[in-house]
Amino acid sequence: MNVLRHPAFRALISALIFSSLLCGTMTSARAASAIHGRVVCLETGRPLAHAIVAFSEMVIPGTSIPAGTTVTETADDGTFTLPRAAGSHLAIFANDGHAVMHKRVMLSESTTMLGDLALAMPTASERAWLTLVNADRAKYGAAPLLFDAAALVAARGYANAMAGNGQYAHDGKDGSTHVSRYEAAGGVPPRRLGENIDTLATDYSALPATWQNAEARFMAESKNCTARASCQYVDDPTGARTTGHFLNLTDPAYVWVGLGIAKGRNPANMPSAPAQYAYFDQEFVAPQ
Repeated sequence: MNVLRHPAFRALISALIFSSLLCGTMTSARAASAIHGRVVCLETGRPLAHAIVAFSEMVIPGTSIPAGTTVTETADDGTFTLPRAAGSHLAIFANDGHAVMHKRVMLSESTTMLGDLALAMPTASERAWLTLVNADRAKYGAAPLLFDAAALVAARGYANAMAGNGQYAHDGKDGSTHVSRYEAAGGVPPRRLGENIDTLATDYSALPATWQNAEARFMAESKNCTARASCQYVDDPTGARTTGHFLNLTDPAYVWVGLGIAKGRNPANMPSAPAQYAYFDQEFVAPQ
């Protein structure tokens, strides 16, 4: 279900905004106490209309916005105005219900402009993959994940990095880790992060290099667990007893996700392998 399109959610947002107006907390765009900004699409630079912008004292992990939170909606040109209020976390929910940005914002007394806030928007393939991820999670009682802009940027970036230099490993050639890559993408400090990566030869017809097959390989690790609740994390170099990818995918603690898909050269540690490979990256985030 597209949560942000749901009438009940849109009604809640309208009620929160109207409540702010009644309480006198919403101010004119010209008021000195207001904070202004604009939400744009990271990929195109175009303004993002009708996105929900919320400012709170703590991270909003899902789409349930607490009562009393300062909330507004972007105009057709992507601009928004928020009253200055207590808080340090800005959340932006795209109007299609997929992309979400969480940003820690430190406001000084003189801050009035946040400038352009670029929100990464998932592609059709990434959205379809998320649908499969959430279907797999549902089999084990785990709640559906939301795209997080920073996790999406980190996953895409590392999939492309692996494809570009043939580095198939969790640690990048530049010394980066999945934690440092998430932080570099602007992610808020998480409680926990997890990463799944896979690579498949694009010219090996027996197992096409698709995100569907990467997902199936991750989920196939369930055979190494007698039960999800008692399954232990195992990282087997041969892959025969590995459980980590499956455990990450179905971990109920994770709330946000980023997905990345890229094509490039074969892994450097497999020089005799076919020349072209696809790389897949999943970044899982449990917020504070």
